[in-house]
Amino acid sequence: MDERTLTADDVRSWLASVEHDLRHIEERLGPLLAEQRRLEERELLLEGLLRSFDQANATGPAQPRTEWVGGSVAEYVSEKASEILRDEGQPLHINDLHAQFLARGFRIPGAGKSANLIVHLRNAEQIVSPQRGVYGLVEQVGPVTRKPRRSKMRKGRAARTRGGSR
Repeated sequence: MDERTLTADDVRSWLASVEHDLRHIEERLGPLLAEQRRLEERELLLEGLLRSFDQANATGPAQPRTEWVGGSVAEYVSEKASEILRDEGQPLHINDLHAQFLARGFRIPGAGKSANLIVHLRNAEQIVSPQRGVYGLVEQVGPVTRKPRRSKMRKGRAARTRGGSR
């Protein structure tokens, strides 16, 4: 019987063989793992879409939303904001009001940001801002006196050159 002694070179050879096999498996698994991630993401999107159908069926047929076809955008925003504020029973920060617009499916003019709401709420008679960024109904917070805006005087060409060097 020929007994061979195990050497470090034998172990290195085995290790190199195992590392080669692992690299080969990784090369074959890489595309499969990428495909698995892609399909998992698609699965999440489809589950979310299905939930939206289930929620719509649970609440009955979708009710058409009032659009601003007949009235102005400002009237629409003011009306919907008043509805939200009445339901909440208290003034809301503009970000919360914006979130409620989105949650209820109301259209938001322009880019759909909270600033687009502010533009229209500033001139609404029934909605006031008791503090910066917060909006409420007059009946909730009472009338709020606004400081008159300072007019920004623009210096025209004549104003710049008057009394100055020409």
